[in-house]
Amino acid sequence: MSDRLIVLQGYNNLQEAELVRALLESHGIAAFLTDQNIARLTRAVPFGGVRVHVGEDDLEEARGIVQEALENQEAAPEETVNEDGCPICGGQRSEPADDPVRSRLGVLLLGIPFLLLLAKRRCQGCGYVGRW
Repeated sequence: MSDRLIVLQGYNNLQEAELVRALLESHGIAAFLTDQNIARLTRAVPFGGVRVHVGEDDLEEARGIVQEALENQEAAPEETVNEDGCPICGGQRSEPADDPVRSRLGVLLLGIPFLLLLAKRRCQGCGYVGRW
């Protein structure tokens, strides 16, 4: 067993690095961040980003977990049928209207596209954008 830490990935966003760390720890892999304090204090990301480190023995498993989370996010359906319907026209078909980065972070943190449930939706019938 090696005690050596290896950089898994550098992230230009502190929150994304924190989510990846939480995802890995939820799978039983110890993960550590470096340069997160600089990013918090200065709101600037250091060269190389906020880095996520894992043990050398866990590196391949950690890569697989992060890759699987990203693939699951890309495979999530873009169009859903809402039971409540659009508050304007009553239409049942909608699509996400928010930035896809938000939903990707939800997948990294929770393993499911949870934030899509709370995100703004765009009605395909009338074009209304809102939460419902």
